Amino acid sequence: MNIVFVLDKNYSSYLEVALKSVHYHHHNVNIYIIHDGISRAELTRVGQYLAHRGNSLHDLYIEDVNKLIIFPTVGSPDHIGAFSLVRLFVHRLLPENLDKVIYLDVDVIINKPIDKLWNIDIDNYLLGAVTDYGMEFHWFHKYFDKQQYINSGVMLINLNKWRELNVDKYFIDGALKYGKKFEYGDQDTINFSLSKELIKLLPIGFNFQVGLLEDRLREADIDLSPHFTFVPNIIHYTGKFKPWLNEDHEDFPKFYKDNYIFYQNLDWNNI
Repeated sequence: MNIVFVLDKNYSSYLEVALKSVHYHHHNVNIYIIHDGISRAELTRVGQYLAHRGNSLHDLYIEDVNKLIIFPTVGSPDHIGAFSLVRLFVHRLLPENLDKVIYLDVDVIINKPIDKLWNIDIDNYLLGAVTDYGMEFHWFHKYFDKQQYINSGVMLINLNKWRELNVDKYFIDGALKYGKKFEYGDQDTINFSLSKELIKLLPIGFNFQVGLLEDRLREADIDLSPHFTFVPNIIHYTGKFKPWLNEDHEDFPKFYKDNYIFYQNLDWNNI
């Protein structure tokens, strides 16, 4: 199994929790970290723990993203930096012998094994991903008609097909045409640049987005958690409700918070 994270150094402190969750459920995984300045000592320390179960950490440092890619301006929220666009070029950065990879945002945890995700056949697709249920509930794009729209925080990527079709050209063309009308940067670039026929929709359990649930829970002002017994493979803390906030912060999540805290407090030596 191959997994890749793409993150700028400002999010490095949250990476370790996600890596613990991978390590807890899996062994012999190749994990690639594409970043712009995470401490080498920190990555070495975490890599030594990962090696105890046969997991390997590969450090892919990008010194200057502007020298790596020249990309049109795209609309994006303030909290999503330019480095997020690098995930559109993972097929150029990862070793050529890799034919498939699971991309993960840093605000996810693996909640139970993801072998079934890895084994999904996407030979005829560019990628597999889960519908963005926040967009299903409330379509935010005033310049685009409502359509199939995936959340790019978890993607099963067919690297062979990305290379074969030179997919970055599609991303650049889409950004040149529509980028200034985008709301969500790289995620919009993926959704509005690629043919829907080349995106395989995956079950919700592989990217369970809790942001929408948080919004609805708070709007109703009731505790909905007893009504949810579903155990997703991957929990994704979408939106503003991040589990690394202080517990007394107004945006600290109420939903699936204990799952994150478990890995946050888990000692590497106890895995």
